[in-house]
Amino acid sequence: MTTIAFKDGRIAADSLACQGYTVIGESEKIRRIQSVLYGRGFAAAAGRAQDAEDFYEWLAVGGKKPVFDESFNGIFCNSGGATLFDFGLTPLNHSAPFFAIGSGMDFALGAMAAGA
Repeated sequence: MTTIAFKDGRIAADSLACQGYTVIGESEKIRRIQSVLYGRGFAAAAGRAQDAEDFYEWLAVGGKKPVFDESFNGIFCNSGGATLFDFGLTPLNHSAPFFAIGSGMDFALGAMAAGA
């Protein structure tokens, strides 16, 4: 279960680590990345833990795109804004003032729409 939100140039995420529906601890879900593709910024991912690690590595070094489970979504943000990625690592253009990914995205979107 993951919630990652972006609004007003800021990215935030929960720290809950689960395996299925079992809580197994905490995890840092936002990483500082020096990307050969996008420059310096922050990245976060929702989906399987290994997919997140592969996403961070791909951002950092480029190369062949990893293959992800369809539940994967990623975000990279820097001073130029934020880029969303789907499971095919397609950069998704958006014009929304805020957005969220992960299983808690509906709650995050509602909270941000209400001013949070």
